[in-house]
Amino acid sequence: MGRHVKQKPSLLSAGIARATAAVVWLATVISLFLSAYWPYAIPIIIISIGLGFLPWANHRVASLQGAIVAPYAPVYGGQLSPGANSSSVVPTNAGTVILGNNRVLSADLSNVVIEYNGSPLITMGLDAQGVWIDTTVVDAQGNYIGIIHKREFKASEERAFNPIQSDPQSILIRDLAGKPVLDLHYDNSRQLVLKGYFRYGSGHQSGLIVMDDNGLRIGGMITISNSTFSLGSGGKGISIGAGGIGIGGR
Repeated sequence: MGRHVKQKPSLLSAGIARATAAVVWLATVISLFLSAYWPYAIPIIIISIGLGFLPWANHRVASLQGAIVAPYAPVYGGQLSPGANSSSVVPTNAGTVILGNNRVLSADLSNVVIEYNGSPLITMGLDAQGVWIDTTVVDAQGNYIGIIHKREFKASEERAFNPIQSDPQSILIRDLAGKPVLDLHYDNSRQLVLKGYFRYGSGHQSGLIVMDDNGLRIGGMITISNSTFSLGSGGKGISIGAGGIGIGGR
């Protein structure tokens, strides 16, 4: 037993209806001009033009409002997709994480890039999709802002201001003052660039790690710049502890 489906008017029928209405309107206006009631024709024309203009004007205003709004909608959580840019030279079967202007290379499934008292702060690894990282992001005061887990990210809706994902390879997270606290993007599947704020320790023993174009600063005093770290199996990049800072090791 079939259902009766109500057919929508065709475009041709709609066009004929509009043309008919236009002819009737024009005939009415002409007859008014040719009669003793010609003064009434002028307001009819003005009103008709206004009614026809309003839908276009409303549509145009809505389009302009859409263009004025920020070009990217805030993205508080999502997935990163490694890029396909082949201009970055990465050794075969290795992954690279650029920390500010420092380069860390690894061919292992998982390596600790930076640790504090034995606890990983930034971890990198390789899988079938390429390089990934795990880390937690903070603001300049050490407050939690977001987290990166492999290629997924989640920003705090209370402390992050309109995170921007301008393309699938990037994420920019800012604090409530609009200052960037995480700028991460993939150059390709085996190389990513990481800049931002990261915290180590707790209480009076805590400090910030800042990564930017000038390098990597630990605790506001020690700067590591334009260095390359090659991590072997189980190797570690930078270790922070009570005894100071160590480079490399297991």
